[in-house]
Amino acid sequence: MWAKTGNGITPRWWLCLGLVAVLCFGMFGNAAAQRADIQIDVSLDRDTIGMDEQATLQVTVSGSVQSLPDPRMPTLPMFEVYSQGRSSNLSITNGVISSSVTYRYLIIPQKPGTFPIDNIYIIYKNHRYKGNRVELTVIKSGTATPKNLEEKARSANGKTRDYFMEAVVDKTNPYVNEQVTFTLKFYTAVRYFSSPELSEPSFTGFWTEVLGNKAPYNQRINNRTYRVIERKYAVFPTQTGKLTIGRATIRATVATRGGMSRDPFDALFGNVIGRGQEIAVHSQPVTVNVRPL
Repeated sequence: MWAKTGNGITPRWWLCLGLVAVLCFGMFGNAAAQRADIQIDVSLDRDTIGMDEQATLQVTVSGSVQSLPDPRMPTLPMFEVYSQGRSSNLSITNGVISSSVTYRYLIIPQKPGTFPIDNIYIIYKNHRYKGNRVELTVIKSGTATPKNLEEKARSANGKTRDYFMEAVVDKTNPYVNEQVTFTLKFYTAVRYFSSPELSEPSFTGFWTEVLGNKAPYNQRINNRTYRVIERKYAVFPTQTGKLTIGRATIRATVATRGGMSRDPFDALFGNVIGRGQEIAVHSQPVTVNVRPL
């Protein structure tokens, strides 16, 4: 038995309590230390689509570990979901590991409404890491197409084009050294046989940084479905006055329609002649008026 003083417990009792506290703190401290620094970022390329459109869901898992597990996806009965592949990156700086893996999924809606996409997570060393929640709104008809885009998709004789390019900026009257986002889009309503090759536009008077390519997506224009490839740039005007971003060129081999083919499978695939046609599509130059600070 422990002896008690007139005022309470002996020093040996306090020593015992101290040891218990140290052990408990050590257990909880180790548990916290074992939890890795892992983040899951979930995003959509668009938050609103029509029933005849698609969205791309992107899940990026990153952290200070070398081998990251695949994310566990929730059941999404309101969509058809198809994997579009993944890309990874690993770096070691001063002995510290940093890695990330990005997964892309094509999402095709089954009914209109607003649907949450939540509970995407991974399990790493018995710990659960959960991504953020996103929402996708699906409307009965496609999103409204800008009038100027409908006009670009039409040829001089009024027919819809099989392919065309668009070049746009988010600011037409920037200040000198202010960032302007320049976007190139290649639209094609016919199949292409190889990856399109891009000849970059000229950026005289700008400092330029490529922001990257967006995952291809579909867009409905003039009752035709176009596959859209998009590339973004950050451009910074270095002088005042009118500056022009030159035209870009896309070269590709695309399927041709029409004509006679003896292959019975052509009828199943829209009478597409397999040899294709080499094309060169140009964007229009874009001019901005740069103001002084």
